This record gives sequence, C-alpha cells and structure tokens, in this order.
Amino acid sequence: MTALSLPAAESAGHPLDLVERIIADQHWPFDRHEDDELAVGVAGSYCEYQMWFSWNDEKSALQVCCAFDMKVQEAKRSQVYSLIGHINEQLWIGHFELGADSGPPLYRYTFLAGDDAPLSATAITGVIEEALRICERFYPAFQFVVWGGKSVTEAIAAVMLETAGEA
Repeated sequence: MTALSLPAAESAGHPLDLVERIIADQHWPFDRHEDDELAVGVAGSYCEYQMWFSWNDEKSALQVCCAFDMKVQEAKRSQVYSLIGHINEQLWIGHFELGADSGPPLYRYTFLAGDDAPLSATAITGVIEEALRICERFYPAFQFVVWGGKSVTEAIAAVMLETAGEA
C-alpha cells in the first residue's frame, strides 16, 4: 500500500468531515450514510476492502472497521476463530473478529479522541494506513484456512515469515 496524502487544511468540524476529506483526496468511492457513519471501498492487493468509520460523540471515539471480501463457510468457522486468536496475539492495536451473523472477517480499531489526543489528519491517516497494512498482511492466512485447506499453524507460519531483499 502506498502512503496516503494528507488534506491541505484541517478544520474543527465534525470528525467524519476530516475522514471524508482524506478519503476524497485518495479518490476512493465512499458514502456518508449519516452524520456519524461513513463507508468506503478500498482496492487492496488481494481484494476490495470495505471500510466503515463511525463517530461516537458521547465517548469521543472514532471506530474504524475494515472487512475482507470473503465468505466463511460454517464448516470453517471454528478454524477461523482459532486463526483470529493467533493473529490477535500478534497485534499491538486493534483486533480481528468474525461476527456470529456469518459476515466476513474484519479488523476493528477504536481511536479515543480528546483534549490530549485530538483527531488530526495525521492521526486518522495513520489509522487508515495501519488498518490496511494489517489486513493486507493477514488476508492470505484467512485464504489459506478458508479456501486453501491449510491448518491454522501453517497459515500463521506463512504470513509471519519475513522476507528480505527483492527477487
């Protein structure tokens, strides 16, 4: 993934207004469902990611979710839950989850804003970049388990392998 560009100016409007400007600057298709919700499609190396941004005014929190374009068959759900547990042990921020409603795997992160941690274009851009980086890194593990017939151990080993140099 390439680095995102920052908007020219930051204003003190609604927090999702700033998210919207960042996304618009990337020319990503988005939809502002409500004042407190925004959805965007982002092309990754492996799939089209669906990202959602929600603002909770009471908690001064911005939640970012990034879902894979992937269905998990009922027969694979227990393996995927195990895989998520292993992956989440590796993460410093955010977590993966798989909803009970047979939705896709998704990465979720909540940014708590406040006087000592205000939302800025730099902070929001960093959260978006990190969410996409994590999804790109672990997407193959989900594919290995769901469609490749690999065990959780094999899938984790494959994505945790650090490569060096260029081919």
